[in-house]
Amino acid sequence: MGRRLRFMIGVILVASVANPSLRAQDEPKVEPDLGISGVSAASGLEPAQIEAVPKTPRARLAPARKRDWGAKNAAMGEPDDKAPAPLSDLAVEKTAAKETGDPPANPVPAGTPDADGGRPAVDRLPLGKQSVAVTVDVQAPASMNLNQEGILRLLVKNTGQSDAMNVTVCDELPEGLVYVSSQPEARVVGGSLLTWRVNNLPAGSDRLITVKVRPTRSGPFEHGATVTFLTGGKARTRVLEPKLKVDLVANPTVGKVLKGQSVTFQVVVTNTGDGPARDVTIQAKLSPGLKHESGETADDRALFELTLPELAAGQHEKLDPLVADAILGGDQSCMVTARSGDVVFNKDEAESVKTVTVVEPKLKLALKGPDSRYTDTTADYELTIENPGTAPARRVRVLATLPVNGRLVKPLPEAQYDATTRRLQWTIDSIEPGSKPLVFPFHVRMGGVGDYEIVAQGVADGALKAMDRRHTDVVGMPDVDLVVSEMKRVVDVGGKTTFQIRLRNYGTKEASRIQITAKLSKNLKVEGAGSSTTDIKQHLSPDGDEIKFSEVDKLGPGKELVLGILVKVASDTPRLATCRVLVSHEDLPEPFEDMAAVKITSSRRSPVAASGP
Repeated sequence: MGRRLRFMIGVILVASVANPSLRAQDEPKVEPDLGISGVSAASGLEPAQIEAVPKTPRARLAPARKRDWGAKNAAMGEPDDKAPAPLSDLAVEKTAAKETGDPPANPVPAGTPDADGGRPAVDRLPLGKQSVAVTVDVQAPASMNLNQEGILRLLVKNTGQSDAMNVTVCDELPEGLVYVSSQPEARVVGGSLLTWRVNNLPAGSDRLITVKVRPTRSGPFEHGATVTFLTGGKARTRVLEPKLKVDLVANPTVGKVLKGQSVTFQVVVTNTGDGPARDVTIQAKLSPGLKHESGETADDRALFELTLPELAAGQHEKLDPLVADAILGGDQSCMVTARSGDVVFNKDEAESVKTVTVVEPKLKLALKGPDSRYTDTTADYELTIENPGTAPARRVRVLATLPVNGRLVKPLPEAQYDATTRRLQWTIDSIEPGSKPLVFPFHVRMGGVGDYEIVAQGVADGALKAMDRRHTDVVGMPDVDLVVSEMKRVVDVGGKTTFQIRLRNYGTKEASRIQITAKLSKNLKVEGAGSSTTDIKQHLSPDGDEIKFSEVDKLGPGKELVLGILVKVASDTPRLATCRVLVSHEDLPEPFEDMAAVKITSSRRSPVAASGP
C-alpha cells in the first residue's frame, strides 16, 4: 500500500512539473493569443467605384521651355467583399506556446513525416486580418500502476476569431511509457512519437485526443505535447492598365500646301485603357520647314509641350490647334508623342507623325550677252526665265534695264519699253513648274567707251524674285583711214613727182604700232621720203622699189599723219606709174591698202618745136 501511494505521488509530481495546467485541471485556462495572424492589404476598387475624373478644359501646346506641370492622384485599388473559397492545407506550421509561454518540451523533429504540411491555395485564404489562438491542455492521472494501462488526455482549443489550418499535435512519450492505443488513432514514429493531423480547427472549437499508455517502470514521468498550425490572410488588388493614344490630323488634310500658307494640326489624346494616367506629357516637334505662329523655335526644330495632370480611363483630351507656317518646300512633318509614368510607352499608339508636302514656285533667271564690244556696235542679249519649283508661278514680269549709253536697236512687239526708265518689260500670266524655259532676245547699240551693265529681274506673286546682271566692256576702236594721192597726174620720163600718204584716225581709240609700207612700180625711182610733221625714218629695199617706214607708236583719235615719197620717172614702160601703200596696226594686224598712179609721157620734142621761131 505504501509503495503504491509513493508511486502515485511521484506520477502526480512529474505531471505537474511537465504541465502546470494539471495543477488546475478542473479550471482549464484559455490559451493566450500568440499574436500569429494574417497580414492585411488594401484591396482594389471595382470599375464602378473608381471616381470619374472631371474633363479638364482644352489644353494648349506651349513652347518646351514653358512647361505646364501638374498632377492629380488617382485611386489605384478597389475593395471586394466576396467570401473566400475554402482553404487548402498549408505547408508551413506554427508552434503554439503553452500557457506558461515556455517553448514546447517535445518539439517535432525535423524531417518527420508530419512536420511539414501542404500550403493552401491563395484563393482559399480569407481576406483581411486573421486572429488565431490555439492552446493545448495535457491531462494525466495523478498516478498509475506499473504495467497497468492508464489514459492521457490532450485537449486542443482554438480560442481565436479565425480558423487554424493544418493543426498538428505531437506527443513524444517518455521512456518507460508504452503506447497502447489512442482516439483518434495516432501515427507512431519510432515507437514513441505520436502525431495527429487536424486539417482545420474552426474558431471557438476544440479537439480531444485520448491516449492509452502502459508504464513499464516506476518513478516520476514528465509528459508533454506540442501543437503546430498554420494561419494566413490575403488581400485583393486589381491591376489596371492605362493606355495612351494620339490622333493627329493636319488641315488641309489632302493635297499640297503652298509655301507661305499655314498648316493646322489638331491633336487628340485618349486614354484607351481601364486605369487613370497621371502627369501625361505631350510633346509636339515641327520639322525645320514649319514655323510655329509664335515664332519660337529650338535649334532647327520647334518643340512644344504641355502636361495634363490626369487622364481618366476612356477620357480624351482635344488640344488647341497647333498652327504653323510653311517656310520651306518639300515634305514637312509634325510629330506628337504622349507619355506618362503610369503607361508603358507604345510607339504605334502613343506617337503620331503627320507629313504635309509644301509646294512652292521658283523663278530662275539668266541673262546672256557679250563680255566686250567696240563702241558704236550692236550687242546681242538673251534673257531666259523658268520655274524650277513645284507650283505654278503666277503673274510673272520680266524686266531688263538698259545702260545709259545703250540704245534699243528696234522695238519688240512682245515687250513694252519705257525710254524714260530705259526698261524693257515682258508679262507672263503663269509659268508651270518644270516647263520649257522662256527666251527673250533683245539688241542694244553701244555708245562710247565704258562699262555697260544690264540688270534683269523676274518677279511674281508671293514675293518671288530672281535677278541676274551682265557687264559688257565697251572699248574704243581705232578707225584709220588711208588716202594715197599724187601731186601730178602726168609726168614725163625723167620728170619727178610726189606721192602723198595721208593717215587719219576716225575711231575712238588710238591706233598703235602702225606699220606703213609703200611699193612703187618698176618705172619709178625713189628720190626721197619723209614727213613734215614727225621725224620718221624709212628703209629702201635693195631693188629700190619698196620703202618701209619705221613703226609709228600711236595715232590718237582724230589725229592725222602725212607722209611723202619723192619719185623720178625712170622710163615710160609701162605707161602708168603706181605707188601702192599698205598699212597695219595693233588692232588690225591684217594690212589694208590704197594706191595712186600717174601717167608717163615721152619727153622728146618735135623738130619744129626744137628749132624755134
